[in-house]
Amino acid sequence: MSFPYTPYPLTTYPSSPLWQLSPVSSNVTSGWVPSCTSSSCLPTASWSTGAANSSLTYMFYAFDIILNGTVEGDIKLQVIRNGKEEVLNPSGDSLFTVHGLPTDQLLHQNLTITVLEASTGARFTINEARVNASTFGDNVYDSRQWLIASNDGAIQYTTGFTQQQAAAGLASPTTYVSSVAGDKMTMQFNSSAMTLYGPCGPSSGLMRVKIDTRFEETVNITKPIQSDDCLLFQSPGLTSDLLHSLEVENVSGGTLAINRIEFFRIVTFTNPRGYKNAG
Repeated sequence: MSFPYTPYPLTTYPSSPLWQLSPVSSNVTSGWVPSCTSSSCLPTASWSTGAANSSLTYMFYAFDIILNGTVEGDIKLQVIRNGKEEVLNPSGDSLFTVHGLPTDQLLHQNLTITVLEASTGARFTINEARVNASTFGDNVYDSRQWLIASNDGAIQYTTGFTQQQAAAGLASPTTYVSSVAGDKMTMQFNSSAMTLYGPCGPSSGLMRVKIDTRFEETVNITKPIQSDDCLLFQSPGLTSDLLHSLEVENVSGGTLAINRIEFFRIVTFTNPRGYKNAG
């Protein structure tokens, strides 16, 4: 069944903390192995496994999802989405496609794929997920997308954060880094969805994100291999006619590094001067 909506188009990769791969290994016969291991290459690396009982879990807010990857050889996979078993539906580069119901965007969705059996030499590879992320855009609207760098004056940091030069090629020239529990980043924003990006790796820890008083989530941003750029957090859909408050806290004292925040806003009406607004 089709329905009108305005999503936030988002591509995510298995190196993000929103993906949990288990176990990670140096050999595909024992677990998940990335296509490259340098911190500059890892952000968009594909991951492969040929080991029985290896699994991936991906958490997201979205109307739809397309999972891109390949299956080589004889492999039996179990696919569970939001507690219900589903089957792969390969087409071209995609392994699994779901066009969700209107209410799916309200869910913190959980996609888990487990390798039940794998023959010798078989390989299951995940490249990326492309999602139509949640926005509360239940009709077709104009939209705007933008980012702010970590050194933007709209962001406030407690004194434990230090400014560092970002890795080459990132959208923000600076990264703000904390290694003290209780350090916080705060700001206000007006958008229908937002995502938070920064480095992640073995020294990372727990990060708590609060949006207004209605949403709070603690995310384990630790990953086994250091990556220069990770999607650390994806918000649920938000009402675009309110000014929202964002708080990001270092909970555990691990490394919390913030490079940029990206925003997506649906434009719901045009004022008499011809400017488009969201509330």
